[in-house]
Amino acid sequence: MTVKGQNSAKIFSMLNKFNQKYQKFVLVTLFILFLLASLYWFEIRPANIRKSCLLEIQNKTGGPFKRLLDKEGYFPNEEENNDYRVCLVKNGIKAENLSIK
Repeated sequence: MTVKGQNSAKIFSMLNKFNQKYQKFVLVTLFILFLLASLYWFEIRPANIRKSCLLEIQNKTGGPFKRLLDKEGYFPNEEENNDYRVCLVKNGIKAENLSIK
């Protein structure tokens, strides 16, 4: 092999090692982004929607925030409970686990 061929072989092997390291970095980064997106979609987003729905019912009724829900976590008033469920569904959360009194 010539000197030129040896240099190109060294450069190719260096690029190959760099690509392997880069691929690992990209995979780890994508995995972390997937975990963060899942955390947002399944935890943070629903909590924010529930909070905004509670505030919407609070503004509608004019009652204090802490007195809106009874001990089981439902609104004492059936109309308020229905409004809360409608708000949840409107914002993309299934309200089937919330029963109406």
